[in-house]
Amino acid sequence: MFKVFIILLFGSTSVLMCQNNFNAKGEKHGAWLGYHANGNVKYTGFFVNDKEVGDFIYYDYNGNVLIELNYIDTGQTSHAVVYDAGGAIKSKGLYVNKQKNGLWTYYNLSGQKISEENYINGLLHGLSVYYHSSGLVSEKYHY
Repeated sequence: MFKVFIILLFGSTSVLMCQNNFNAKGEKHGAWLGYHANGNVKYTGFFVNDKEVGDFIYYDYNGNVLIELNYIDTGQTSHAVVYDAGGAIKSKGLYVNKQKNGLWTYYNLSGQKISEENYINGLLHGLSVYYHSSGLVSEKYHY
């Protein structure tokens, strides 16, 4: 049992050390960590031929999670959850080519839905609905 543990320990260490590599074309490939100027982690994620795949997590200067992205279409489309510095969800939606697309839902600090907006290529498009604290619709706009 002890020998198995040692092998697993060294095996996981080598995986952790295989970060920020490039492929033969000079493209990001494999597990990556980005850093802020203060040395704290800015993001973690995985690239295949310079395109994001799977989960990416972005952090602020203090190490708080700011954004979680789940790439459902390599390097193109991701589900996003945006947080405030205290960890409360601020918004949820879809990015396509790093621009908001489709329905985005926004929340207050209590987690209550405060608005829903529709986007195409990062621009408001279609119906936007804003909610009163009672949960009733307070305003609607068409863009």
